[in-house]
Amino acid sequence: MKKFGPKFFAMGAALAVTFLFSSVPKVYPQDDPLPGTYVGILSFDNGVKDLIGGSHFFRLDPEFIALDPEFIVKNRETGDPILTALNNYADSRTTDDNAALFYAAHKAMADLKKAEADSVFPSEVDLVYLVTITDSYDSASAPNIRGNNTWTDFHQTLRPTPINTRNEDEYSVFINKKLRETTIKGKQIEAFSLGLRPAWPNQLEFIATGREYVKYGSLDDLIKNLGGITDEINSVNDKMTLTAVFTPPFDGTRFRFKINESNYIDGTVISIQDECYLTDIKSVPESLYEPDSYIKKSIREGNAVSFDFTVNGVFRDGQPGTVSRITPTGMPVAVENTQLYVHKKSILERKSIVVYFLLDNSKSMENMKIVIRDALIQNINSLKVGTNNP
Repeated sequence: MKKFGPKFFAMGAALAVTFLFSSVPKVYPQDDPLPGTYVGILSFDNGVKDLIGGSHFFRLDPEFIALDPEFIVKNRETGDPILTALNNYADSRTTDDNAALFYAAHKAMADLKKAEADSVFPSEVDLVYLVTITDSYDSASAPNIRGNNTWTDFHQTLRPTPINTRNEDEYSVFINKKLRETTIKGKQIEAFSLGLRPAWPNQLEFIATGREYVKYGSLDDLIKNLGGITDEINSVNDKMTLTAVFTPPFDGTRFRFKINESNYIDGTVISIQDECYLTDIKSVPESLYEPDSYIKKSIREGNAVSFDFTVNGVFRDGQPGTVSRITPTGMPVAVENTQLYVHKKSILERKSIVVYFLLDNSKSMENMKIVIRDALIQNINSLKVGTNNP
């Protein structure tokens, strides 16, 4: 029995800012699987069940996924593996109140490694997400781990030691260590655990790759957190090219391009003969900008010079920003008669991600599974990666 325990052009003569949008198509190996979104779904109670079959993963085809959160409800006979899997999860009935929580994460890692070895995924993968939804604490991993005597389905690096199979505490530490170490196509797994009360938060940390990936609360909180994960996945494809035009002199002055309180880029401007350089470029957060060693632009239109740099993120259209000069003491001082405007337009590069959902199927989840199914449908439908849908 499961035990219950106790988330522009800039205005003025000095600066003009515009956002330009472009995408450079990639060339993929001839025999490489198509880029896109690869989704897998496991359910777990006393044991673990793959709901997709085959390689455990299915590539989303934009033509299969309607931009309609009720698509699965209207098309129960479609045969699409993901839709079928989610329906099977929502419709299943169980009297089992145990949860093999850690073992499900272990099996998911093994499935990911096997799919990698079998070339199920493209050679270039941008993100690998593991998302566990549960209201349980682990009460069934020990029989599963001790009952597996062959480990033929597990990658060699994922096979536990004898002590891991005998000691549940050791096994949970082993799982967390492997989650942090295991890579798929060179990308580390980002494991989220979404806990519904009365799940134990300390156990949720063992199946997450950081405390910031543990979300705990009500069913409404869970739905909101699922949306946050989808937004994060989609945000990697929202790129903008910022063009800033200034008037010299540029003698090693450091400037700050501030989009909002949380997002800005710093760079030092120098001029050599007829060329200007933006150097020592840093951003907050680091993910906002993928640093180049420098950016060079020619001086033009008198003494004006422009710099182009691409940033990652989703910003409110028309949002005002600022440009500041950074003093030797590190204090930013606003540059007069300048203003920074954000003009947002999403572009979708052709990227690939892998998302593996682990869904608690124990008895206590019975009344929540339809809501969870529909939330998953809505979020899967809205994944932009690998599609041409804006």
